[in-house]
Amino acid sequence: MRVHRRDCISPYFEDIKSGRMKFDVRGEIDKRGFWVGDLLILTHKKTKEVITCRITYLFDRKYGLWKGLVIIGIEVLHGEEEKTAHDEATKGSFLDERPHTSISIHLSNNEIEVNNAEIN
Repeated sequence: MRVHRRDCISPYFEDIKSGRMKFDVRGEIDKRGFWVGDLLILTHKKTKEVITCRITYLFDRKYGLWKGLVIIGIEVLHGEEEKTAHDEATKGSFLDERPHTSISIHLSNNEIEVNNAEIN
């Protein structure tokens, strides 16, 4: 199991935290090294609040998604489950803290706009 740390911005952070958003959209470069079962630790860019998630699914362009995007299915971990996952992950796990890309998608008037920015 690997541990991947990524930044996340509002309103997506709050939507993931509440359980309303059960996925994260990232640039395809970010997909490399992700596996179902890995931990994804999201840190709010401004407040530094942290959410621990388990990766449950990977959906990329081979299934028809736009080139350069990957959708990561996630499950937010809470309480003892979160602590246990952290303990397991620290036993010989690989910590991935590479610079990464933030993707936002806006839908309006049947048009799609994709914004891509690197977050350091």
